Amino acid sequence: MTRLAGLLMGPYLALAGLVVLGGVAKLARPSETAKAIAKVGVVAPVATVRALAAAEVVVGIGAAVEPRGLWAWALAASYVGFTALVLAALVLQLPLATCGCFGEPDTPPTLSHVCLTAAASAMAGMVAAGGGSPGLFGMGGVTLDSWLAKVAWGLASISTCYLGYLGLSGLGRLKVSLARGEGK
Repeated sequence: MTRLAGLLMGPYLALAGLVVLGGVAKLARPSETAKAIAKVGVVAPVATVRALAAAEVVVGIGAAVEPRGLWAWALAASYVGFTALVLAALVLQLPLATCGCFGEPDTPPTLSHVCLTAAASAMAGMVAAGGGSPGLFGMGGVTLDSWLAKVAWGLASISTCYLGYLGLSGLGRLKVSLARGEGK
């Protein structure tokens, strides 16, 4: 494992968690994602969205537990796909109310969304290229001697995952609210 891959393990684990979160949300509410994908010209029935969402959950868990080789590359590829969908919506100026990331009509595509998912893809690719690390159960290659340090590491990864969720959903909602003149 390269030093860079080791340094990126905390955010990488949060990105894997974000994919799991998005997959679970789409399993519960696949219709918004199906609508978003259809607007970019790809027909994706609800059953297909659910199958892709289940694959997201598997990739996210696999990438967190064993961030080496195939799993890390699969996580990077997932984020490339997310970036492509949102970028297509922005370039084609599609009137999407949502990108469907979290199965709800609350995450409209934004340039910050594209930047965040592109950076996530690059980060996962760097971890994959760097050989990964022991992963979630190996605590990202970091030596944590006390239970307090392990709890802090876990809370930091969960917090980063939540900040990523807010970056995708909260900023999009804010943009829509400002465009409507709400908040004046």
